[in-house]
Amino acid sequence: KTTIAIIRLVLRTNKVLASGESPIMLRCNYHGLKEISTGYSCSVKHWDKKNECCKKSYPNYIMINHELKKLKD
Repeated sequence: KTTIAIIRLVLRTNKVLASGESPIMLRCNYHGLKEISTGYSCSVKHWDKKNECCKKSYPNYIMINHELKKLKD
């Protein structure tokens, strides 16, 4: 448990959808851990773990990254 709120976007690789992609989750860590689904999914090879966004090779990445940034803020 932390005393500072940590909000991150993570790719849940242990859960795979029928399309073969994994869901992108908003993970909040403040006095415990909560995960909220963003409604977007991405494959592992198209996910940038360091920057927490979709890579340029993913179709429609500009719109998805913009929406994910709004959710995180």
